[in-house]
Amino acid sequence: MTLRVLLLTFAMALSSLASPVRSMLGRERLEAPRSNLPYDVEVEYLEFPKYNGNMPSHAFIDTGIVPSLPCDISGHISFARAVNIQAGVGCGWGNNGTLFYPLLAYYNPYRLAVGFPNSGLISFEEYSASGADAVFSTSLDAGGNGYAEVNGVIRNVSNAFGGRNLTETILIGGAGHIQADGLPTYKITWGSRIYWVNIQCGDKELDLVPVRFTNEEGISEGALYDYISGKLFRNAGLGSFIIGPDL
Repeated sequence: MTLRVLLLTFAMALSSLASPVRSMLGRERLEAPRSNLPYDVEVEYLEFPKYNGNMPSHAFIDTGIVPSLPCDISGHISFARAVNIQAGVGCGWGNNGTLFYPLLAYYNPYRLAVGFPNSGLISFEEYSASGADAVFSTSLDAGGNGYAEVNGVIRNVSNAFGGRNLTETILIGGAGHIQADGLPTYKITWGSRIYWVNIQCGDKELDLVPVRFTNEEGISEGALYDYISGKLFRNAGLGSFIIGPDL
């Protein structure tokens, strides 16, 4: 093998490490700090705040991405406690009643699950009232065929969207319609955490990590930073994220 071929092989290997690869779904993403952040620092997680009296202090991120195929979504989100439903990442209902939950915590019994417009909810592991930690990955090709994986358990999926076109954007920390109060139909309860999320839908891609930055008022604020576009995704809901420890 010539030196030129060796150098080319090495360069291709570095390139594959520098950006998410669709077939890997971000599953190999190491939870370690990244370099060249334009904001203060990367943090381990963003935590959802407690309710403030009767006011739902609910923070969430609106990615602005409407799901389309092919679609790969992966991430690490923890749920602090068992409630009726907590939407970690998701969207729905569109004009034709569709829904898409790459990850949620559901009830009866309490379990981690994913959901698709044509396949309904697919259950994974059950968990106790103390909550659950979930590293998840959903991969669908142009025909809606693929798989969902939660904590190493894999389920095959066929024709997941059933030919339907979804109209709602993907939310992190909630799912469903944005209601009159500015909050999504389903929410993550306080104490749950976002560690990272990678989204690749159609020609849209986000590689989101939690960061701490100083806002316009000189106050530290938590948000998700996209390594691909360089965009900062700030809280679209009420209250503010609790910022985890620095990495």
